[in-house]
Amino acid sequence: MRKHPKFYPAKYSALCGESLHIIWKEMRRRCNNPKPNQCAHYKDKGITIYEEWNYWPTFADWAFANGYVEGLSLERKDNNKNYCPDNCIFIPKQDQGKNTSRIIRVNGISLHEHCKRNNLPYQRIIGRLRIGWSLEKALTKGF
Repeated sequence: MRKHPKFYPAKYSALCGESLHIIWKEMRRRCNNPKPNQCAHYKDKGITIYEEWNYWPTFADWAFANGYVEGLSLERKDNNKNYCPDNCIFIPKQDQGKNTSRIIRVNGISLHEHCKRNNLPYQRIIGRLRIGWSLEKALTKGF
């Protein structure tokens, strides 16, 4: 792995503190934080970062070559796989929460999307799940 220089070439240093640099730092924090309770679900799943991406200029070059613009967020296509070029894309920030391991899925799509497609009351179903109903009962009991 490359040793991290204290100073990056000018074109990369200018980006430090900008959104893309913050995305890079947060990705590294989630996977590399030595504190046991911080970001534990990443460590528990064994999520790592493509080795070359630990070097800021390499990540920045990949990001710009793969569609990064201000306002986008880094997304792992498969949340059980690592941060690497084959598993990462940039998406609008408002879509980021639609692909988390905490999302309830029905037939391969999120519960939210399932409710929209089938004209079901999402908040009512979530309420039922919170009080212990099974997913099947929450989706089929009368409205």
